[in-house]
Amino acid sequence: MKQNTRQRWIHPMIFSLLLLLMAACQQGASPAAPTAVVNATVLGEDFNPQPGLITWQREPNYVLFRAEIIGSNDAFLARNTVPECTIYGDNRIVWQNNLDSSEVQILEDRLSDGTISAFVQYLTVNERVYTYTERLPEVAAQFETTPVVERVTVAVNGITHRADGLSGWDPGWFDRVLTACQTLSTAPVLVVPGSGWLSTREVAFNPQPPLILWDAGVTGISLAGFTGDTPGWVQGAGVGQLWNRIRALPVNSLYRDGDRTFQVALQVPGVTLGSPPQPTAER
Repeated sequence: MKQNTRQRWIHPMIFSLLLLLMAACQQGASPAAPTAVVNATVLGEDFNPQPGLITWQREPNYVLFRAEIIGSNDAFLARNTVPECTIYGDNRIVWQNNLDSSEVQILEDRLSDGTISAFVQYLTVNERVYTYTERLPEVAAQFETTPVVERVTVAVNGITHRADGLSGWDPGWFDRVLTACQTLSTAPVLVVPGSGWLSTREVAFNPQPPLILWDAGVTGISLAGFTGDTPGWVQGAGVGQLWNRIRALPVNSLYRDGDRTFQVALQVPGVTLGSPPQPTAER
């Protein structure tokens, strides 16, 4: 698709933030655009943020930043989606670590205010994130199926800004931004949940996708008990086993529980996309 050549409008508050960040850069060394890996140390050396310059809502479920690839045409299996990299309002970061073509680790950490402010500065000044827009909603009717599109969200200083790969950024832009986000952590830990929202969908047996023999007696989770439109809350070691299988195998894998075959979706609050919050009694 041709690059969008329309004049891009920038919200006045965002424009003010851009000017402040550029002024902060001019006080010291101007940060260089990343070539491979950008980590918290590099960003911190380039920018010493002024208190209050960059602000955000301090809620655990508030998405301060997100880099993701959207476009699934199966809403059920899409419940398993963990965005490529997300920073939440309580400074927690969750991201994907791709081990090979199929197996994915989910990692998390907690960032300092300075690291987050420096990352926003990098997005604003180096990558000019506010000069790109979200175009998929206006062109979606041109596609017969939902296209796979890269998208970023930045929500600071009271403004939520989104941009996607249809807005004209260069071919390496999203990968640079994603790498910068995924390398902010200094002490990552592996996400292996002990609870979450489980949904199952009974399907006909198909020899093509991988087949997992699921033992409800050993895992404590009967897949037949979670069919329907509403997910159910599950806890225990079986949740971690299911999570690890989902991350190591194709999303359309089949699970054989007794004489019935299922596909599964496991949603974990604060990790997977669109997960319901955990039950009030569990908080």
